[in-house]
Amino acid sequence: MDTLCTSYLELQPDDRVLVLYSDELHGDDDQRLLETLGQRIRAGSAEVRVEPADRFDKRRVGGFEVLLLVSMVSSIHRAAVLEYLQTTEKPKHTRIFRLFNFSPALFSLPLAVDRASLDSLNNSVIAAAKRAHDIHVTNPAGTDVHIRPVPDGGWTNSCGYFNGQFPAILPPGEVNTYTPHVTGIVVVDGAINSSFGFPGDPRLARNPVTLEITDSVVQRAGCCDPVVSGVLSNFFEVENADRVGEVGFGTNEGITEWVGFLSHINERHPGLHLGLGTPTQSRTKVGWTAPLHLDMILDGCSIWFDEALVFSDGRWDRAALDGQSQGHTVGEVLHIDAV
Repeated sequence: MDTLCTSYLELQPDDRVLVLYSDELHGDDDQRLLETLGQRIRAGSAEVRVEPADRFDKRRVGGFEVLLLVSMVSSIHRAAVLEYLQTTEKPKHTRIFRLFNFSPALFSLPLAVDRASLDSLNNSVIAAAKRAHDIHVTNPAGTDVHIRPVPDGGWTNSCGYFNGQFPAILPPGEVNTYTPHVTGIVVVDGAINSSFGFPGDPRLARNPVTLEITDSVVQRAGCCDPVVSGVLSNFFEVENADRVGEVGFGTNEGITEWVGFLSHINERHPGLHLGLGTPTQSRTKVGWTAPLHLDMILDGCSIWFDEALVFSDGRWDRAALDGQSQGHTVGEVLHIDAV
């Protein structure tokens, strides 16, 4: 919890902190973890309130330097928080964070990595990828896919940074873009994440999903697990759900294992993930939209930017990335990928 408090929340001794937690966190273990979190925040701040998220009072929020919205999967008071950030005068007095997947794994895996390190790596990946003409990804399970970035595809840097426009999102650790040029075989052997739930363990090591993709459209999908197969079948009945709306690269190298629940933790796992359905970039960049989003996350992949191997054995090669970027700057990026 130290990294959360110092690197992400950037607590100061005179900060007042309001923690609002969702009704998902009603179990004894959840409450004990919330109590521990409150104690750690209290040690580095002037005041902390830990309360159920029954309501969002924007007049009250202004009395705190930090608002931490804690949940497992739900986005607490989503509309009210966005309205507050859009209408409140700048600069914002209150730093607002959404913390998903509240669990011991959240603190031992993704939040073991500090924000500055993640931000630096994310910028290196974006700068190098923007210069690449071809991104080639393979894995031992059979993936062989080529991705061609486009100049106007947009990029997102998810590093847990609050920029005043959207809440900062935790757990952090990915970059993503949109391109209509994804073609090849993708064998998804890591995990699934979704915007609509999943009836079981989302890990796929025993039952990988195979996708055949042409020009960012899924032509065929298969899985020997009947539950996963049924979810895919229903999902692809939704308009534009068969389109790749996101090419994502997990960058949080603190995540060294898969967790058995739907999570941003799995999505931040180092390597490639493809988001089917809802694009992460704006409709003006993409030209279409979809109501649902399904992340297909790979394990153990190797990634080449043109001829340079930039990712293997679960780690990004910083020297190779710097060699590819050749001083190229990242330009304008979003610092948000979920709200």
